[in-house]
Amino acid sequence: MLSSSLKTCKIQNKSKHLFDSILCTFRKCSSSLNQNNHIETVSEKNVSDKYKNERDVPFMLLPHTLKKAYRVNETSLTTPKLFDKYKWLTKTISSPGLPSNFVTSDTNMEREELLTGIHDSLFHTVAYVKASKNKKNRRNIPERIYFSMLSNFLRLSMSYGEDALHLRPENSYLYHESLLETNWARDYKFYQTSFRPNFVLRTRNGFDMIEEMDALSPEMVSMIPGPFDPYSMNVYRHATVHLRNRPGMDNVKFNPIKHCHTSLMHNNRLVKEEQLFSLGVMTMFSQLSAQAQASGVLQGTELKEPLVTQCIVTNGHQMVFMVYQLNTLHMLDDKGLWNRCWYTPVMDMYERQYIPTHDYLIYDDAETGTELKGFNKECFRLFINFIRNETS
Repeated sequence: MLSSSLKTCKIQNKSKHLFDSILCTFRKCSSSLNQNNHIETVSEKNVSDKYKNERDVPFMLLPHTLKKAYRVNETSLTTPKLFDKYKWLTKTISSPGLPSNFVTSDTNMEREELLTGIHDSLFHTVAYVKASKNKKNRRNIPERIYFSMLSNFLRLSMSYGEDALHLRPENSYLYHESLLETNWARDYKFYQTSFRPNFVLRTRNGFDMIEEMDALSPEMVSMIPGPFDPYSMNVYRHATVHLRNRPGMDNVKFNPIKHCHTSLMHNNRLVKEEQLFSLGVMTMFSQLSAQAQASGVLQGTELKEPLVTQCIVTNGHQMVFMVYQLNTLHMLDDKGLWNRCWYTPVMDMYERQYIPTHDYLIYDDAETGTELKGFNKECFRLFINFIRNETS
């Protein structure tokens, strides 16, 4: 009994000594603050000039204070109203139609020849390439689409000339399935995503800012769908928390070709328009968020120079073209600036041949003949224009 009481006494004395030391330190700090109060009031104007509002001050995150982050997939096949939920999750406002400088009416002979090459490549893939019996599964199709149809589209569109100096080898690089990881805080919850975009064209220089953005009024914020809880968005906490930021390239600090020009995403399992739109929004936001954080922009701040990128999303038969401008990484609440997104309607690349048992395949999907029925020239003019769109 005596030994146990002595141990208890030692523990109480130790805890009391620790409490006294903390209290003494707090008193010293408070006294120094009182003594320097006049200095802070003098420099108050300089502080207000440097940080005009609280949205310019980054929030500091301690590793041991973070709960398990929610893992976000690049898209979902089962979540209803996915586009609205992903827009709120990335703090994005969308508008139908592309900005004027991303649409061109140029129909010169060179691009018409490129359209002929794209037509022949697409016609060969969807009409004359046969799918073997043991490969009629939608999970086995993507690789053949990557290395036949999409790679030919890129090869033809990336033939650079005087109107596409950014595509020269010293100014650009084409990545295939490079790892993209990023994280952000939304509505005081942490989210993270990790996936591999199919093709990413990176350039030495980036795009110019599309439009000036002002903070949204409370009335405008109330009209935006949301907020949404993680369960309704079909995102759940991951087993381990590693909030990595990897912008899909190696040696990002010293890589001169770091701007994300165009991302090309393919998923032949997508059937709804909102699934195509949500895949584009999440891809572009993740690309620019990772790029901004790698360049030194901190969470909880708004970008002084917005970042702009493009994205082409396809399911093998349809295409969507999207443009994104990242304005802010202050994602905790709905106040302040929002990010911006523009998109086209879903475009059919060609007219499909209806086959009830193979509705998700692209092989044996068009009638054989001299040309592809319903070939959408406007769709592929946009494709060529996106790839050859000059940077600043």
